Amino acid sequence: MAPGRPPGLQQQRRTWWPSLWLLHDPRLEQHAHPRRRHAECPERIRVIFAALERAGLAARCRLIACRDEASDELLGLVHSPHYLQRLKTLRRADGARLEAEAEQFDDVFLNEHSIACARLAVDGVVRMAEALWAGSMHNGLALVRPAGHHAGRFGPSGFCLLNSVAVAARRLLPRAAIASSSS
Repeated sequence: MAPGRPPGLQQQRRTWWPSLWLLHDPRLEQHAHPRRRHAECPERIRVIFAALERAGLAARCRLIACRDEASDELLGLVHSPHYLQRLKTLRRADGARLEAEAEQFDDVFLNEHSIACARLAVDGVVRMAEALWAGSMHNGLALVRPAGHHAGRFGPSGFCLLNSVAVAARRLLPRAAIASSSS
């Protein structure tokens, strides 16, 4: 044991670190600009994850992946039915149609995997928020893409196709209301 280290520190780490979750799903790397390298690129999460591994931090975390694409019901907590239908239509679109759609928005791009990746990312972020609320995790880092904090009710914005942060918050609001009314 190192000098000055309190007894039982190793035991504390074993019980504390599993409550730190790290969401990393290689499927999310399929969301990439169809023609050029973009600032919001797959390498962004690859580099972050590699740095966490080199530092030994990834090994200390509970590594999780996204389970499934978020449902329309869940996404409807934040996004309009019209926008969700528009995204469904785009899933079958060719590259030219996706590019034309993306050009309507600031800092948004689409490829054939983008919408599936965005829906997977929402699932992962909501899963982590629920675990945080339930107390099974104390901290977490979600390495997701496309990012999910700028998209609005009616459309994408700032690299974000869906707003995973807002969906997670809306998912937890009823639980927070119950908790505050019972206290």
